[in-house]
Amino acid sequence: MKPVSWQIRKRWLLVVLIAAGQLAVLLPCSLWLAGWLKLATEDIVEQRLNVATMRHTRQMADLINDLGPIDLRDGSDDRADLQQLIDRMGRPYGAALVIIRQSDGLVLAQPRELGLYFLTKEALSKYGGESPPENGASPGNGAPQDNATNPGDSSSSDGPIAVRMLTPLGISLVALPHRGDVANIVLRFDAYIRWTIIAMLLVIVASSTILTTFIVQRYENRLAGENVNLERQVATRSRALVKSRDAVIFGLAMLAESRDGETGLHLERIQAYVRLLGDELIQTHPEVDEEFVTTIESTSALHDIGKVGVPDRILLSPDKLTDEERAFIKKHPLIGFDTIFAVKRRWGDDQFLVTACEICVAHHERWDGKGYPFGHVGDIIPLSARIVALADVYDALTTQRVYKDALPHDHAKQYITDEAGGHFDPEIVEAFLRCESKFQEVLESSLRS
Repeated sequence: MKPVSWQIRKRWLLVVLIAAGQLAVLLPCSLWLAGWLKLATEDIVEQRLNVATMRHTRQMADLINDLGPIDLRDGSDDRADLQQLIDRMGRPYGAALVIIRQSDGLVLAQPRELGLYFLTKEALSKYGGESPPENGASPGNGAPQDNATNPGDSSSSDGPIAVRMLTPLGISLVALPHRGDVANIVLRFDAYIRWTIIAMLLVIVASSTILTTFIVQRYENRLAGENVNLERQVATRSRALVKSRDAVIFGLAMLAESRDGETGLHLERIQAYVRLLGDELIQTHPEVDEEFVTTIESTSALHDIGKVGVPDRILLSPDKLTDEERAFIKKHPLIGFDTIFAVKRRWGDDQFLVTACEICVAHHERWDGKGYPFGHVGDIIPLSARIVALADVYDALTTQRVYKDALPHDHAKQYITDEAGGHFDPEIVEAFLRCESKFQEVLESSLRS
C-alpha cells in the first residue's frame, strides 16, 4: 500500500489554511480571556465604586452635622434643605444615598432621579445592619424601617454599601448599591476589551500570514532557482547527448555511404535540403514543427544505411544492373529498417528511432505508388520519407556517380517539377520551388568544398 502524499500546490490555499488554523486556536482562547476579564473587571469596579461611595457618605455626613439641630417634620425648611443637599451633592456613582429618620424609618430625602425608597427594620436587618469599619457605626442601631425597592436597578438584597448613623440628629445615611452603574461600566469595558482582543488577534494572524507568505515565497523562489539550475543542467546534458548521438549516427551513415564512393558531403547536403523543405512546410502543415524538422534533419543521414547489406559487385557496378541485381538492391530499405528497428526494440519507444525507421523503409516510395519496397500511394507514405525522397533525388541528380554524370540545377529542378504528383508529393514540390534558389546555394557551396 502506497503512503498517502498530501501536497498543496496553491500558495494562497496554504496561507488560508494556516490563517484558519490560527483563528481556530486563538479565537476560543480570546473569548475565554474576554469572559475572564469581564468577571475580574466587575469585581474590581464594584470594589472601587464602594470605596468612592463610602467616601461620599462620610462627606455627606460631615455636611449634615454642620447643619446642627434640624427640624424633620414634613414641609419643614430643614427637610427641604436635606433634599437640596442630596440633589446638589449628587448620588455617588454605583450607589444611591438615602437619608432615613431613625425613629420610624421614614425616608426623609433621596435622589429625585431614583424615586422613593420604602425601608423597614426587617429590610435593613436583611442587609446586615452593619456599617463599614471606617464609619464607626454600630450594627443595627436606628435601623431604617420598611421594604426597599429600587427602580434604578439597585439591588437591596446584597445589603447597603455603607450606613452612617447621625444619632444626635436622629437620622441615618444609607448607601444602597446601584447595579446598573456597575453593569454600564463593565459593559463599556467589556466592549473595549473585546475590540482590543479582536484587533490584537487580527494583528497576530495578519503578521503570521505575512510571515508565512514571505517564507513560502522565499522557499518557492529558492525552489524555482534550483529547478532552473536543474533544468539548465538537464538541457546541457541533453544537448551533449544529442550531439553525441548525431555524431555517432553521422559516422555510421558515412560508413555505409563510403562503400559506393560517397563522402560526408552527401549526408550534409541531404540534411541541409531536408531543413530547407521542413522550414517551408512549417508554414502550410500544422503537423510540422521545429522539433519534427530537427528530427528528420538528424535521421535523414540514415536513409541509405541499409546499403551495408548490398554486395560491392552490385553496389559499385558501373554497368546496367540485371533484374536480379536490381531486385537485390531494392532490399536495402528493408535492411535499413530492420537495423534501426532492432535498436528501437532494445531502446524502447522513441520518436527519433520511429522517424529513422520511416525514412529508411519508405524514402524510395513514390506518390503514384510505383516505388518500392511496398508500392505505397500518397499520404500512406510517411511525411518524413516524402521529404527525404525529394532531397535524395535532387542530390542524386546534381552530383556525379560511378554510373552517371551530374546534372545542373535547372535540369534537376525541371525533373522534380515534372514529377509532382508522380514521384513526389505535390505540396513538397511546391515547397521546393519556393526555396529552390537555396538548394542551389547549398549545392554550389558543397561542390566548392
